[in-house]
Amino acid sequence: MIAHFTLRERQTLAVGVSGGISPEQANEFARLEPALPPSLIEWVHNGIRFGPFCGVIRAGNVVIELLPKIDDRDDDDSRARGTLVAMLRETSNLGVRRGGTAQLEMQRFHLLDQFIEDFCASVTTLLRTGAISVYQDQRDNLTAVRGRIDLTSNTKVNVIDRSRIYCEYSERTVDNAHNQALKGTLTVLRRFSNSSTVKGIVAALLHRLDEVTSRKIGVRDIAGLPFDRLSDHWRPLFQRAEWLLRGLFPDTRNGPVDGTCLVFNMERLFEGFISSKLRRGWHGQAPNRIILQGPQLHLATTSERGAFKLRPDMALHDGEAVRRIFDAKWKRFDRKRPNFGIAPADIYQLTAYASRYGCDQVALVFPGRADVASELVGEFTLTVPSRPQVQVYAVNLFDLSRGGRLPSGMLPS
Repeated sequence: MIAHFTLRERQTLAVGVSGGISPEQANEFARLEPALPPSLIEWVHNGIRFGPFCGVIRAGNVVIELLPKIDDRDDDDSRARGTLVAMLRETSNLGVRRGGTAQLEMQRFHLLDQFIEDFCASVTTLLRTGAISVYQDQRDNLTAVRGRIDLTSNTKVNVIDRSRIYCEYSERTVDNAHNQALKGTLTVLRRFSNSSTVKGIVAALLHRLDEVTSRKIGVRDIAGLPFDRLSDHWRPLFQRAEWLLRGLFPDTRNGPVDGTCLVFNMERLFEGFISSKLRRGWHGQAPNRIILQGPQLHLATTSERGAFKLRPDMALHDGEAVRRIFDAKWKRFDRKRPNFGIAPADIYQLTAYASRYGCDQVALVFPGRADVASELVGEFTLTVPSRPQVQVYAVNLFDLSRGGRLPSGMLPS
């Protein structure tokens, strides 16, 4: 019997106590650990603590759904799940966008089912323009010439019946490696789905691929698929299929393990989410543009090369110089603590940015409370010669994930 748990990132799953998992089940996580990202799990006294990751982990018969811990006061799993999915869509980690009641309905589904349904939605969209078809060589005994006559075979086969002609020809077919890989992936996803609704969606797509040969598909089969000008628009879908299969069947040095790992690093996801919103907000504001992960400069030099490379999360560039730098932090900050509880290392980092890039405004962007609008919560003046300003912003992820705007101070005036 499968045991399902829904936890928040950085939460601990009890081991050997009521409401948790058994030591034998914990051993399954130990076997899976080599296939997991570093810092995803940490072994603590009588428990397994999860790091800043969200998604789905399965070890043996235990399935963990990890949701973002956005606000201590908000324990609504559907809302956290919906916010995470919206962040994944904004950063192109998930595909087709939806709205209205369909999106609200999906928020109640387990994350794995949402990943599967999202994949199916992308398949449906692509199939509207037709499945991938390729020319394949055929040989058949026909009543009319098609392609070229195979004289040798025709002489052997039709020595008595002269009404037929043995031909060799090329014919477009959907029964090819790409569609076989797609059908194999969908077959796997149907097996892993927990939702009858999602299983039905997968079954409907499989029915549309009835003409395609069924065969077992692995990650290497998909990774080796060739694409040309006519099929290249399918490439992102097969990359997603590869990610799903790799997560559903992770490998360790000792071979395959009975587990699943489909997770996202929340620190990188939050950075990507804010970056996407920021780029959209500054779009069309030439010569201003947002540069991601750059421009890269060195903080120091040696006699031979640069040293201590700097790489800002987001920089506002006006074509000549960097005007502002934004640094996204997937951390908690506390309005009641001195300096909002901001780590000194984060301020040291921004001081280095302001000094090296010569900009007079740098900013920290944190996730804020679900019941407070996105806003500028404070400012500091750095006591260095140019006296740049450090702005501290808190963003309401629940609002942003539903089309809300960044604080006005982060956008063009």
